[in-house]
Amino acid sequence: MMYVGFLFISFMTVMSFYSFFSIISFAGTVSYLKGNQLDELQKQVVYESFAYTFLTIVGLHFIQLAAVFFRVDLTHIVSPGTFQGTFIGMDKGFHMDSFFFDCLILSFVYFLRKVKYGLISPKEARKRVLIPTILTLILFAVCSVFYYLGTW
Repeated sequence: MMYVGFLFISFMTVMSFYSFFSIISFAGTVSYLKGNQLDELQKQVVYESFAYTFLTIVGLHFIQLAAVFFRVDLTHIVSPGTFQGTFIGMDKGFHMDSFFFDCLILSFVYFLRKVKYGLISPKEARKRVLIPTILTLILFAVCSVFYYLGTW
């Protein structure tokens, strides 16, 4: 169980940084959209990103609502506000703040739309997937070492 926790914390830390920088990039793109400085393809990517993100989040909320009827409480995984004073925690199960989760979904959808329409080269896309994977594995290894040394 501890390895799952370390993997979760490592993954969510890397994804939080990825999401943070992607949202900053996306906000810059939206500001260009407002100033009519984007071509039609870039505008389409932004609009589709918003639409697909909205549909994804509504779908996830529907699943969360339907799970209540089966007595499965998913609000401890993703819910608004902090849980036990942390944005990402695992004291009473795994948890992620809903704002960061929604930003993560938006950044993934925006990334996938840019790849689909060729605004990112396949080589750049591989780098953007490979680097977070490597960072997650490194953080996981560091967490495991600190745990076994007794300093965690």
